[in-house]
Amino acid sequence: MRFLAGLVLLVGCEGGGQGDEILMAEGAITSDGSTAEVAARKAFGFATSGQGFVYVASNGDATCGAVVDYLTSTDPYDPTDILVAGHCNLSLDFDYDGGWDGHEVLPSDITTGLWSVSCAMDDGSWSLEERKGFVDYFYSGRWWQGSPLDHHTVLSGDGEELVVDLEMSEYDGDYIYEDLESHPGSGRVTGTIDATWCAQLAQTPFFHL
Repeated sequence: MRFLAGLVLLVGCEGGGQGDEILMAEGAITSDGSTAEVAARKAFGFATSGQGFVYVASNGDATCGAVVDYLTSTDPYDPTDILVAGHCNLSLDFDYDGGWDGHEVLPSDITTGLWSVSCAMDDGSWSLEERKGFVDYFYSGRWWQGSPLDHHTVLSGDGEELVVDLEMSEYDGDYIYEDLESHPGSGRVTGTIDATWCAQLAQTPFFHL
C-alpha cells in the first residue's frame, strides 16, 4: 500500500539503484524480528505557500517524475525505480510560517510536520496480484509502515534549496497485510538530506493548493 504522511499506499518494488555513492542518510529499522535498511540515495522536495513535502528514496534510479507517478497513479504502478527490497523509503509532510530555514519538526506537535516510513522488510519481491478485490503490486515479504515517535528534524534553505537534518530512533507502526496490531520499530537513522527541487510534487495529495 502507498502510505505516506497519513495516506495508505498499496505498491512496492524490488531491485535497482544500489551503488557506491555517498548516502545522505542511513541506518536500519527493526520490528518484530524483521529488518530493513535506510539508505537515502535520492530525495525530492517542494515547498510553497506554507506547506512542503520531501520524499526520500533508497533507490538511486528514482527521479522526480517517477516519484510523482508513484504517488498519484490510480492504476497498478510497478515502481521498480522507486523502492528496493530490504530497504525503507521516507517522506516528510510539513507546514511552515514565512520560510522553512530553521524550521524544526517536533515529535510532540504534528502541526509542524509528520514523517512516514515504509519498509520492505527482509527478502522479498513484488508482483501484480489481486488481493481482496484490489489489483496492484504487492510485496511477498513483510511490509511495515509507521512513523517515528522520537526524532530530531531541522530544515534549512530557501528559494529552491531544501535540506533536512534528521535523527530518529523509535517508531510506531504495523504490518498492514498481517493484522491490526501495533508492531513498534527501533533503530537509529541519521543524516543530512539535500532534496532536489521537484515542483511536480504539488500534483500529489500532499498539497492542497
